[in-house]
Amino acid sequence: MCFRKCWLARAVSFTLLLIFTGNSSGLDKKVSEWGAQTRAEKVMVAGLRKNGEANLQLLPVGERTIRGSFLKEILLNHAESEIPSRIIRISGATVEGVLRIQGEREAAVSRTVVFSSCNFDGVWLHSAHFEQGLTFARSSFRQGLFLERTHVKGDLLLSGIKPATEGDDIRIILDDAHIDGQLMMQSLNVSAIQARRLTAQSVRLDLTPGSRLKKVDFSQLEVESVTIADYHIASTSPLSELWLSEASIKKTLRLSHVVLGELHAPGLRVDGRTDVEDGVGIQKSIDLAWASLGTFEWGVVECDDQTGRPCWPADRDNIRIGAMSLRDISIRPYFFPDPVADSPPAWGKDESLQFLDQAAFSESAYASYEQLLRNRGLIAEADNVYRGMRAHKRAATWQASQGFLGKMGAAVYITIDLIQKVLLGYGRSALQPLLWSLAFVAFGTVVFRSEKRMEVIGEHPPQFSAFWYSLELFLPVVDLGVAKNWRPARRSFPLLTYARVHQLAGWILIPVALAALTGAFK
Repeated sequence: MCFRKCWLARAVSFTLLLIFTGNSSGLDKKVSEWGAQTRAEKVMVAGLRKNGEANLQLLPVGERTIRGSFLKEILLNHAESEIPSRIIRISGATVEGVLRIQGEREAAVSRTVVFSSCNFDGVWLHSAHFEQGLTFARSSFRQGLFLERTHVKGDLLLSGIKPATEGDDIRIILDDAHIDGQLMMQSLNVSAIQARRLTAQSVRLDLTPGSRLKKVDFSQLEVESVTIADYHIASTSPLSELWLSEASIKKTLRLSHVVLGELHAPGLRVDGRTDVEDGVGIQKSIDLAWASLGTFEWGVVECDDQTGRPCWPADRDNIRIGAMSLRDISIRPYFFPDPVADSPPAWGKDESLQFLDQAAFSESAYASYEQLLRNRGLIAEADNVYRGMRAHKRAATWQASQGFLGKMGAAVYITIDLIQKVLLGYGRSALQPLLWSLAFVAFGTVVFRSEKRMEVIGEHPPQFSAFWYSLELFLPVVDLGVAKNWRPARRSFPLLTYARVHQLAGWILIPVALAALTGAFK
């Protein structure tokens, strides 16, 4: 019974195929000028002439083969009247040989072209021109998909691309391609995507858990927006390398639910927003040197090494942010929803500062973040960023110094910087210089307590007071009538030396305190 039903189904399919394509002699006559040879090629031509669709899935699996050279003739050399539809749809074809179009010597493809469920030996379109859109969906390739210098005036959709043989590595190459519309890629089971110097309206790459995709290279691309995301709930997709070197993005760069091994984006320019959104981690290296990220937000996940630390490189030298510029920055922890926990955990008070401290030293990055906080009125937080920058700079200076002279120079710099920190508070607060001023005045009161070790200068000196002498000597440009009539005896050289140090300390600490009070160092 099953055998009879199978033959009945095949008979019905063959009858529909004859109705669809017409009789054999008529079909041969119609397709002779296109050089159709196989049954699949003849069926394809007839279907395209009827309604622009060639569904070869109706044919037995072994009879779906068409030649790459024949497919090229179909795409390039048909008359406008031969295919009534503005869209060419080809399904279920097995394309033997490489589909090769050399654009400089070929005509443009005038219609939207859609390939679905097709098997290709390879596609090599160099400088090809498509007047409409181009789609490859649920198709397999033996040698990869190469669209170098290809110009697509509509959208380019790549969906469900996979190798013809399980386990093989294939690539998608889009170097120097120009897409007037959107480039959309999803469910790609390829090892690499290379799209250097690509121009497009927007680029969207949807990642799939378990995909073989390891490297994406968007270096020097020029687009309105880029989105790379895994939209599966409570999951992240691994991606070994993402390259955005010297890329230019006018509006938005968005990464979501993806864990990168390496991010290489020196010279990246984002005019709008850089949304490294929820569930993003970068494990091995980050290179954002000379990058301009606009408004930068990052919801960073925990590392999966059970340490509970943020998922960014542990080695400071592997986070390079030298000369990076920002309009705004917000780095916060992201935790996948936990129905048991009452509230999400946190790593610290300021994850953005924690990231800057963990990165290789970049004074410009600290300065940008400090200014952002100051513009928001968060003065104490901004001062804390400045102190963090100075501490990071001391460590970086010592680490970068080489040889005996280099180490000595670094030691001198670090000593002076620590003195500025301890005595002056870097001029960010009046409290430290004022406290040290009080300490100097009190210490001077003790040092100058003996009138016997002092000598009179004027003719009518006031009664000597160690406190008022210490205070007047310490305060610049202040005349209390004591210091100008008394001085340490010339025979007491140590006391005379300390008096000069005492006066010099006042000339340093008091102006710094006044400057901090008035905000001159802000």
